[in-house]
Amino acid sequence: MSQQGVPVRLTFLTPPATREQRAGIFPSDEPLGEEAIARLGAVRWRVRVGERVWSSPERRAVGCAEGLGLTPEVAPELRECDFDGWRGRGLEELCGEDADGVGQWLEDVTAAPHGGESYAELMARVAGWMDGLGEAAVVVTHASVVRAAVVHALSAPVEAFLRVEVGQLTRTELVRHRGQWRLRSVGVPLGSE
Repeated sequence: MSQQGVPVRLTFLTPPATREQRAGIFPSDEPLGEEAIARLGAVRWRVRVGERVWSSPERRAVGCAEGLGLTPEVAPELRECDFDGWRGRGLEELCGEDADGVGQWLEDVTAAPHGGESYAELMARVAGWMDGLGEAAVVVTHASVVRAAVVHALSAPVEAFLRVEVGQLTRTELVRHRGQWRLRSVGVPLGSE
């Protein structure tokens, strides 16, 4: 069987929420707290034999992988969307300063009123990484990256990104066979297997 005919499974895991995320603040590079690390210790999920483990470079993703007993390779393509000027700030505060910009960001995947990366740019970055993958992998990364992966797998229009919900501490599985991605599951609570 040619390499093209060998299915590639991609399992995304999202970290538990950080203090900032629970407070509705755009994420900086905050590590996981003790409570989140304890939750990870209770998860009984394991990597399949032969799967490579990747992680976003952010501390909460690397910490999640390590909390699950994994040793990830870091891939910058899997990093959180760059919210630039909004990092460390709450949505309520930002609405008071720039309601039009926040509204545009909530409705237009090409908008980047924060001065960072648009969701459309994030989706292109994630799609390029996925399509270059040649082996089964587990990926510990952020909900925005998983949403981008789902939209790419479904060949959905970029606007569909705004209609996909992925929670923290969940598992999403995609499989590529003969160049076509398929969605196996999305947002399954980790440890519910």
